[in-house]
Amino acid sequence: MVYPLLFHLLDTAAIAAALWEEFLAAGQRARIAEGLGVSEGEARRLVAFWAGLHDVGKLSPGFQRCVPWAYEGVSAALRRDVGVVERMGHARASMFSVFGPLARLGYGTEGRRRGASALRVAEILGGHHGRFQNADPAVVGGERCVEGLGGESWEALRRDYVAVVHRQLGEPAAPRGVESPVAVVVTGLVILADWLASQEHYWVAKGVSGVSAAEHFGAALAGAGEVIAQAGLARVGLVRQSFARLHGVGEANPLQRSVMEELPGAVSGAGILVVTAAPGDGKTETALEAERVLSRAAGSCGVCFVLPTMATSDAMYKRVASVVARQSPGGGSAVTLTHSMAWLNEAYSDVDLASGSRVVSHEDGEGEWAVTRPGEWLRGSKRALLAQYAVGTFDQALLSVLPVRHNCLRLLGLTGKTFVVDEAHAYEPYERQLLQRLLSWLGWFRCPVVLLSATLPSQAADQLVRAYLRGAGHRKVRGESFSPGYPGWLFADAETARTTRMSGERRKEHQAYRAVRLAVEVKAVTHRSAGDAGRLAVIERELEPLLAGRGAAAVVCSTVADAQATYLHLRDRAGLRAGEELLLLHSQLPGQTREERAGVISRRLGRGGRGAGRMVVVATQVIEQSLDLDVDVVVSDLAPVSQLLQRAGRCWRHEHFWRGSGRPEEYRVRPGWCRGPRLVVLNPLGGRQEPPRHWGGVYPEYLLAATAEVLSGLPGGVVDVPQGIQSLVERVHVQVPEGAEEKRYAQYLQLQGEILGQEQVGRCAAVPPPWELTGLHAMHRETLDEVRAATRLGAESVRVVYCFRQADGVVTFDRAGQEPLPGQQAAGGLSAGDVRAVMRRTIPVRATYLSARGPEHAVPGPWAQQPLLGEVVLLVNEEPEDAGSVVAVGPVRFGLDPELGLVRQ
Repeated sequence: MVYPLLFHLLDTAAIAAALWEEFLAAGQRARIAEGLGVSEGEARRLVAFWAGLHDVGKLSPGFQRCVPWAYEGVSAALRRDVGVVERMGHARASMFSVFGPLARLGYGTEGRRRGASALRVAEILGGHHGRFQNADPAVVGGERCVEGLGGESWEALRRDYVAVVHRQLGEPAAPRGVESPVAVVVTGLVILADWLASQEHYWVAKGVSGVSAAEHFGAALAGAGEVIAQAGLARVGLVRQSFARLHGVGEANPLQRSVMEELPGAVSGAGILVVTAAPGDGKTETALEAERVLSRAAGSCGVCFVLPTMATSDAMYKRVASVVARQSPGGGSAVTLTHSMAWLNEAYSDVDLASGSRVVSHEDGEGEWAVTRPGEWLRGSKRALLAQYAVGTFDQALLSVLPVRHNCLRLLGLTGKTFVVDEAHAYEPYERQLLQRLLSWLGWFRCPVVLLSATLPSQAADQLVRAYLRGAGHRKVRGESFSPGYPGWLFADAETARTTRMSGERRKEHQAYRAVRLAVEVKAVTHRSAGDAGRLAVIERELEPLLAGRGAAAVVCSTVADAQATYLHLRDRAGLRAGEELLLLHSQLPGQTREERAGVISRRLGRGGRGAGRMVVVATQVIEQSLDLDVDVVVSDLAPVSQLLQRAGRCWRHEHFWRGSGRPEEYRVRPGWCRGPRLVVLNPLGGRQEPPRHWGGVYPEYLLAATAEVLSGLPGGVVDVPQGIQSLVERVHVQVPEGAEEKRYAQYLQLQGEILGQEQVGRCAAVPPPWELTGLHAMHRETLDEVRAATRLGAESVRVVYCFRQADGVVTFDRAGQEPLPGQQAAGGLSAGDVRAVMRRTIPVRATYLSARGPEHAVPGPWAQQPLLGEVVLLVNEEPEDAGSVVAVGPVRFGLDPELGLVRQ
């Protein structure tokens, strides 16, 4: 079917106008209007007008010839006046061809900064496929800029189209200027409007014969709201509930009451809120209550809640979704989940993933029409951040300030809502540098921000707040520290940079409410290998009271190999029944196995209560953030103090809740040997002050040594929670060691050098801060795809599927041969259920361990056609009947054990 280009332009303009009213938050509308120097009503018409020009470049012979049979319908006069045809992407053609018509409408043409409104709009159109292009004023504004786009007849036709769209929008006057950051977000809105107008079900259903431009535009305006609502983009007002009903707890604690009662008096607009409190103090509920206050003042609408890992995101997704559902009239507010594996979440059914209308466009640089299903963007990472309520991994937000395609679309989604960063302490220096750049953009757009942490060093808090305030226009904030105190909160106002803190009275009240004495014991161990008997004997000895009676414990290990060896020792030597009294959890389990075990742990040790008997969880660092569990004692390998305190937060985690909510006695009675929360730290450093070699670089040597020294010197071996936490964090992570021996000081210098190096990489990788942005092409000054960008945020890993070749040649997921891999036949495709079944069995493995992989590790042909499966590596065990058989990849051998998971030899 042929659809008139003019009608598509008018459709996009109509949807953009409706998005202004029904999608953008009030704060976004105000900031865009301010950046254009016009009223909000005029800004709406201008943005819709520019959206309506996005495909003007398609009025060129190079593009029209893409479909030969349709080109035959072009008038003979146009086909005679083609000149020298230059093939270029139509977004670039739009950028070149719109400059002249806009100049005739009074748009500024001088320079690159705010006054050059014609150039800025040209850049918007040139970026409407997600990547900005260099719009050199000397070229775009030159007389020969439209050479290669057809002769005068084509140029006249483009002027006529511009005039028609301009007239339908009420002939909005040229703005006095277009600020560059505003142009970035407006580009995101243009992209979104284009996507919605390009949905096949939308334009195919429209009649195109005998309808004038005015009639078509009127109908498009009338139906635009329904299109937005169907996409799940319409903003929905919530019916606010009481704290107890909303969060399912008896009453707010002092920290939460302080935010509910004291914060409103400090807030007159947008700003940044930093909340620091011990693990288990209800920071999530505090953030959601703060959002109520901040959204009203700043004109934002909704929440984006980001966390360090997929596991923590999945858990938070359920909490936020339930809170939103309780406040949504008729359940009208959707919550999206955004991370690389989000579509595997139970929120998305196989039917949902397989269905949907196509979006048809002709992407720049492609020789054919590209067809994508909404499943790739309605539920994908780009689209998910546009939802009113979104939960996801930290890296998905950071992609908005990396030079990846459609970063402007992510910024559009983030700048309209309250941005919440959980576990703000848990990010590497490179990531923190990117976070600072993102905060500067959010500050520029006056978006409210909430940072949550249990162990955030004051120096880090200071840097993050200053980054936000610089974006808000306070370039030189001197003299003041932005540390919130512990426990407590600090709010810095975006407009004035004035700070407000939690009152001393409420801080003391919360300290008394939450007061607990954490016993800390540091035990020297030998730890030359994962199975070192010295360390394992100490662990067994520390668990003797539990083994002889009842209770719950967590043993946290530094590596997967350590965890596997510890599990085997406790299973075989301590008499704990696997699966009932003993569970192993780490990242090298197949996905569905890891999920199942995490569910068992949460049910048996979660807030719902604990039964009698004994249970030991052996885990790696995944336990620090992704699981909400309560144990009587934590035994942990040595780690930086901030992480040890996170692990200790699993000790007696729900004690206050159980006591305050009237739980039955059996939910909260501790075993007789347990007098209070206790953390046992296994110190393997020895006299050389070096960690075990097999740990590799999992933790910086200096932080391990400093932590061991600080914890060994605790008065009475006790940490007073919460007031004692911050000082421990500062002593290890911030203070320079005075009088340290040469080796320790060398470790310190090495750590500082690594931090400075990562920070510099982050500064170089990020897009410019908003106040430095001139030409929009600086948002894509290097070519970086999303996969590569995400890899740079952490260690590169590859997903593997461990499987077994049966005697008949069929490859199966299981050793017994009952579950064949889908897609082993060359013919036929994969259903969404097939893809989900494969991905749920994948295991992330460090890429260096698979560097010697060859063709025998390649996936079946149908998998290679599926983006999620194309990069998977198959580890095919050729001897399923031999329980001890392994798969060799060069010098590395892999086995799969039903209890231990992937075992590397």
